[in-house]
Amino acid sequence: MSGLLLTSFGTLNLGDVSIQSEKERRFVKSAYDSLAITYIFAITSVKLSILFFYRRIFTMFEKWFRWCWWLLLSLILIWTAACIVLFALQVAGNLPKIGFSRLGISTTGIINALSDILLLVLPAVMISRMKLQTKQRIALISIFSIGGMYVILVDFSRLRLIIFTERQ
Repeated sequence: MSGLLLTSFGTLNLGDVSIQSEKERRFVKSAYDSLAITYIFAITSVKLSILFFYRRIFTMFEKWFRWCWWLLLSLILIWTAACIVLFALQVAGNLPKIGFSRLGISTTGIINALSDILLLVLPAVMISRMKLQTKQRIALISIFSIGGMYVILVDFSRLRLIIFTERQ
């Protein structure tokens, strides 16, 4: 990620990086692959832990909450599967070069952002339906929203950065 930032802002010249031995290239590729797999499973683990935390806090008695919970679980697992398939195609060298890579990155980025938004909205709706004073409701929704808003901002800025660097 830091390499993308340095390259996109012109701090790092790709010509300097391209002068590497074969051993250095293999190391960089294996490090990149390891980080990609770690990223996929870290994001999935965090989202699943938040989702199961919601299941523990809020009752599953309400039908709409149950449907939303299962929908969100499915969305997270589909995102994970799509990322693993795209990564496997990339490692195998079978990823089509014409537009597919950009489409895959954009699609997984959009699904990732959508699941983040749904993870933020789900507790807000449940809290708004609780029999609490308005101050308490606002305080609880704010607590759940602080971390979620940061994650959504990071998602959109990362997606914008990826699309910006692909255009150059």
